[in-house]
Amino acid sequence: MARTSNSARAVRAIAVCGCLAVALYATLAALQIFVVNPRAAVLGASIDDIYATMARAGESFDAVFPLAILATGVALALLLLVLITRNPGTPLWIAAASYLALLAFGAPALFIASFVPGMSLADTYGISGGDHSGWSSALYLLSACSFIACAILTLVAARRPIPQPA
Repeated sequence: MARTSNSARAVRAIAVCGCLAVALYATLAALQIFVVNPRAAVLGASIDDIYATMARAGESFDAVFPLAILATGVALALLLLVLITRNPGTPLWIAAASYLALLAFGAPALFIASFVPGMSLADTYGISGGDHSGWSSALYLLSACSFIACAILTLVAARRPIPQPA
């Protein structure tokens, strides 16, 4: 009985940590899109000056779409947290692989969320629409590592024999 309790606690801990990791990823991605990258693209200008120049140029820096994309990952992480905590029989590897998969999908979410703001910067300042800060590289690397870890975890779990009920 103690093993089941410890296992359920470990699964809950993985779920809470995974949810926090996804929320942190989304927060860092939002900072990258709305503050860090614009400041790196237009050296010496304040974020207020950048946004004002963009508005004068008729370029919108609408936050709704990028934040909706990033919030979707957080909402999925919260939903997963509820599902896992309500099902104490969830295997540990499934909880871990689920959150690793969400972190892996952070890379395409970041790319999609940052595309329009990056193009607005590019159109306003005559620069490339790509990343100017390098911060997104760390997030993309985290997503790649999460994808690899998820794949390895799933392959290892698939090779284990399925326990038969007693």
